[in-house]
Amino acid sequence: MKLFLKIILIHVVVFGISGGWLFHYVYYKNDDLPSIKKLSELNLKRASYVYSADEKIAGRFFYENRDPVKFENIPKLVKNAILAAEDKRFFSHWGVDPLAIVRAYLHNYFSRPRIVSGASTITQQLVRLLYEDEVVEFKTRELSNRRKIKEARLAIQLERHYKKEEIFEAYINYIYFGYGRFGIVEASRYYFSKELKELTALETAMLAALIKSPARFSPINKKEAALERRNLVLLLMKENEFISQSEYEKLTKEPINLNLSKTDASFAYAKDFVRRVLLEKGYDSNQIWHNGGLRIKTTIDSRIQEIAADALSEHLAKLNADWGNTGEKLEGAVVIIENFSGKIAAIIGGHDFAETKYNRAVQKSAIRQPGSAFKIFTYATALKEGWNFYDKICDCPIHLPGKISFHGKVLKWWSPKNFHEKSHPDFMGLIDLWQGLVLSRNVATIYLARRVDIEKVIETARDMGIESELDPYLPTAIGASSVGLLELTAAFSVIANNGTHLEPIIVTEIEDTRNQLIHKPEQEKRTVLAPEVAEDMTVLMRAVTEIGTAKLTFKGIEQKVAGKTGTTNESRDVLFFGFTPGTDGYTIGVRLGYDMPKSIGARQTGGLLAAPICRKIVEEIYKNGEKKSFSPAVEEKLQKLINPAHN
Repeated sequence: MKLFLKIILIHVVVFGISGGWLFHYVYYKNDDLPSIKKLSELNLKRASYVYSADEKIAGRFFYENRDPVKFENIPKLVKNAILAAEDKRFFSHWGVDPLAIVRAYLHNYFSRPRIVSGASTITQQLVRLLYEDEVVEFKTRELSNRRKIKEARLAIQLERHYKKEEIFEAYINYIYFGYGRFGIVEASRYYFSKELKELTALETAMLAALIKSPARFSPINKKEAALERRNLVLLLMKENEFISQSEYEKLTKEPINLNLSKTDASFAYAKDFVRRVLLEKGYDSNQIWHNGGLRIKTTIDSRIQEIAADALSEHLAKLNADWGNTGEKLEGAVVIIENFSGKIAAIIGGHDFAETKYNRAVQKSAIRQPGSAFKIFTYATALKEGWNFYDKICDCPIHLPGKISFHGKVLKWWSPKNFHEKSHPDFMGLIDLWQGLVLSRNVATIYLARRVDIEKVIETARDMGIESELDPYLPTAIGASSVGLLELTAAFSVIANNGTHLEPIIVTEIEDTRNQLIHKPEQEKRTVLAPEVAEDMTVLMRAVTEIGTAKLTFKGIEQKVAGKTGTTNESRDVLFFGFTPGTDGYTIGVRLGYDMPKSIGARQTGGLLAAPICRKIVEEIYKNGEKKSFSPAVEEKLQKLINPAHN
């Protein structure tokens, strides 16, 4: 026993003498150390956050997934757990902890050759992180005296120049917590789906336990080790009187309960569109991903986004299963816009972003022929020119010059045909103008486009927001020119908005890291259709869902919808556009088709395949709310079309 005490005394004396010399060396000599300004110049890589209109995190852009927090905003419980686990004397030592060094030295001496205890303070740990790329000794995990001395020297210099609060704040934001999460805030969100102020003592202990080694103590795949480490942190919290004995006894009996956050998959395509918008507005990858810190507020309604995503994916899954599609599968896209604001409430570019990142709702390469959906521009033009519902148009065989030589000789004739339906003859002869749109008659629409002038039809389309290239020839009147789903949905919303065009927007505000507003878009707004023309177009589109090409799909629906079907040649794409009434109504655009264009199938139409998705979305949106009605004037005119004998 005497020999043991003598050994201890010798080591303590030697350590004390050398420690005194070491203190003088590390405290005053710093000319060979890297700049201590690094902490004040620290610019942590952080995530840029995308928020939905209802203030949910809809997505992140990041190089390092981090959301820094100020010291004063860190809850006391979180601070105490970390201090207990890593450095209980942090607020009293000067960068290194002599008592911890003595404890670790003796502990390791009697456990030779194993190293079982460490003495690094929070400041020393931060030093290793800050100067890992500058100090050769920090690039290795080897526990050499040379490395520890340089670490101590830098830690002391750091403490001389910065407040404890600054050091703790940098530390808690810098460290890695596993699974791509940097800093305590993102760790809290990932493991428990909570903000810091919502954490319990049990949860803070688990996060503090991860600091030592996120891989070794992972509560996801190393549960036993994680539980042991968490309970050790709870013991340390008890010993430091951060929790009571009774709390400790109760908490250590609890299992690890995680609530892992999962970014809602339904937001993925909307986030992708936000990225495209930011790049178009001049934000570069450094601003968005590397430095990050942007707060991007959007118009996306998380409830409606989820409704739209579910409706599309479920419908596509059923069709692909029913048709036995095992190779190339039918795909689709949905866009939903608030009628009276132009805000994009939902945008879905495919059945699953994880499987296919091709955004069919917005990518320029995804524009397709709109088929009969484009006919609204021809009929809106006619109404602008003074035509009425009951003016006659000819649904008759017609032969038009398709290609003309330089000498004026017709080389090829074009004979447009109607989509063949058993309920209607190939040609109906003279019909009312309203029938041409409601029954989607191709030949009658071509006749009308010739009468009003195809150039005027294109002008109307431009006024209503179509920016894609439109060929100035008659087939464009029935959808031969390719158009994007977003711009076409926005054009339909003009009718819902009483003739006013609003530029569709998804980003409403962008704030920088200091929460300063740096971008707020100016939304273009202009009247492009007279209110009476918009009203009459609404009547015709209401008739489409009541007695026209979408009547079977919308039969019995409580929330009434105005809409228009679209089917392209050989049914390569099918579409439906519909809107609900009122200032809080929505315009919904749906498109289905194969990515490598081919026929979906004989007799497949927008009314049969695309319209059911719109119906499902409408029913879900209005499931628990009041049903909205179209204006009495619209419904009165509609009844005259439905029941002409009673007029």
